[in-house]
Amino acid sequence: MKQRSVSAKIAIDMFAVQTGWALWYLGIVTMIQIVRLIFSAKNGSRIEDFFLSTGQSANIFMFVLGILAVYAFMPAFIRNGVTRKEFFKGGIAAAAGLALALPLIAGVMALAERSLVRLADLPVSYHSADMIDSGGDSPSSWVGTLIRMIIVPVFDIPLADLQENGLLAIALHALNLAFFYLSGWLIGAGFYRYGGPAGLGFIVLALFFFHLRAFLWKKEAAESLKQWLPVDTFSIPLPGFIFASLALIFIMAWLIRLLTRRVAVKL
Repeated sequence: MKQRSVSAKIAIDMFAVQTGWALWYLGIVTMIQIVRLIFSAKNGSRIEDFFLSTGQSANIFMFVLGILAVYAFMPAFIRNGVTRKEFFKGGIAAAAGLALALPLIAGVMALAERSLVRLADLPVSYHSADMIDSGGDSPSSWVGTLIRMIIVPVFDIPLADLQENGLLAIALHALNLAFFYLSGWLIGAGFYRYGGPAGLGFIVLALFFFHLRAFLWKKEAAESLKQWLPVDTFSIPLPGFIFASLALIFIMAWLIRLLTRRVAVKL
């Protein structure tokens, strides 16, 4: 039997550990969703189903995992004789697997949730993806507008309803998760290699990627950016947006490889 490559072993190990953390995260989301279902049934308020509920929180979870890929996994593997290239390849494979696994699990949970709601005949109303507003009310001061311009693109993400187009919903969710994971990995790699002051530049770089993606998606964040840009936002077809997102993910992966190719491992 052919022995697994080192990169494949790293991918399996990282995927297994991070999936274990993800199950804890999903358990917390499940408990919160049960509470929301109870309140929705009592007062008639609309809520997101389990799939859309993970639309934002899972991104933050993946962002944190991306940072941990640098500070928790990379030093441990390299000290045990793994090359930086092998770790990079294994980490990318693990991130891709997790980015696909989480939407699939969330989709199954959402279908189970809706089925149980129907069987129990609960008066629960659900939001659609188009009804979710990540931008909030427009601020009145220029400071509030500036903060909104910086923050909103991070959370102004493409979402689709699982009930209407399951394949598209899974694909967009997976793209979002991969994007956030690599953003965290990029920032973590910048801080790990260069330290505090220079590392802040990688936060700015990651924010630039978020703004560019929001600019192409043309939602609430794009409306904020219009006030500060000399050109209007523009929309591109969905396949073009998916291609552009993949291109940005590839660029971030390339930058991570450059940052970690000869990085010194701290004791």
